[in-house]
Amino acid sequence: MIELLDVFVDPLERHGFHYLVTGSIGAMAYGEPRLTNDIDLILEIQSEDVAPLFSAFPESDFHLPPSEVIQSERIRMQRGHFNIVHVQYI
Repeated sequence: MIELLDVFVDPLERHGFHYLVTGSIGAMAYGEPRLTNDIDLILEIQSEDVAPLFSAFPESDFHLPPSEVIQSERIRMQRGHFNIVHVQYI
């Protein structure tokens, strides 16, 4: 699971995004181990971060929603959610 975590965390770190690992991966690090097939991250982004997000997760390897969806989720009550999917793990 650490290798899968690196697939998402490494691009975020390279592009200077602030994030938290949460959900079952966070629970495994700080509590009881359990099986999971996803990674939950909290990502702090501003309007100007949407384009670099697409640079961090290129379309050849990842699926992201359109930038308009990410932007609308970001401004909806100053929080929102969307999925980033690695095509190898679909």
